[in-house]
Amino acid sequence: MLERDRNLGAGSLDQDWLCILFRVPVGEGAGSLFVGKRPELERLIGEAFDNRLTRAEVQLILQTLAGQSLQISAVRDRVSIETKKSQSKSVLSKLGFPDLGHLRVVLLARLLTEVMR
Repeated sequence: MLERDRNLGAGSLDQDWLCILFRVPVGEGAGSLFVGKRPELERLIGEAFDNRLTRAEVQLILQTLAGQSLQISAVRDRVSIETKKSQSKSVLSKLGFPDLGHLRVVLLARLLTEVMR
């Protein structure tokens, strides 16, 4: 069930939860696990970007955080890959990020800061 990501580790997203496993870069350590309630994360994402995003765009961001590719996201949402590409371009344009990887890093830092309070 966990999606593999070569940079981060693995992730999982369902209707209730977002789970992200952060790998340890070197060694045999187990890494760290982040688990967040989806409704709370959706709210935090909305607030972080002044509610400029549609529900579909927030969904895409959560899928990206879970390590899903645009192709996998399209299949799971039963939409075309072109729809996901369009949503991606819209998100990046609205928020001023060069790519989803940069958005992911900034958003993860922001979410972890909020959750750790």
